[in-house]
Amino acid sequence: AVQNLKHLRSLDLSSNLLEELDNILTSLHHLERINLSNNNRSQISMVFSTFTSLQYLNISNNKLKDDLQPQTLDTLPATLEYLDLSGNPWTCSPSLSWLYPWSLGLSHSLRDQLDQVHCNVINSHQVSPLLQVMQYYTTKVNPFCPNKCLCYFYHFVIHLDMFPTFTVLVNCTRQGL
Repeated sequence: AVQNLKHLRSLDLSSNLLEELDNILTSLHHLERINLSNNNRSQISMVFSTFTSLQYLNISNNKLKDDLQPQTLDTLPATLEYLDLSGNPWTCSPSLSWLYPWSLGLSHSLRDQLDQVHCNVINSHQVSPLLQVMQYYTTKVNPFCPNKCLCYFYHFVIHLDMFPTFTVLVNCTRQGL
């Protein structure tokens, strides 16, 4: 049935409680708009490079946390003008630190959109801007984390001057150090 929709330009699957999405959709090469918002997606594994005309992608308000793989967003086409990842329960985890260097190659408007995305600080009730936390993981935490250890923010607060204060928890349990 999907094969008959090969010239489809817009696909709105929002608010359908979808948990999985068949990769058959990647055969819809002419899609310019994809709306997957307000579903129950905990993972996105779709390869977006097949959508060479994609301009709009909304994956907001799903259940994405910290297992988003770099290749998922690396494959977004250069035609993309709108990307909404907000409203997901993102975890401020070092596993997402790749987002910061990836975001540096985006247009200003896409980066501004990503600045609206927040993450939950691990073992805390604090919520912080995802890209800013990932910037600090990339530049201040990961390069100095001891080998075989896990380093993550226990506390991360952005002040009015835009400089955060943070506490890093270093866990080297059972590493034989």
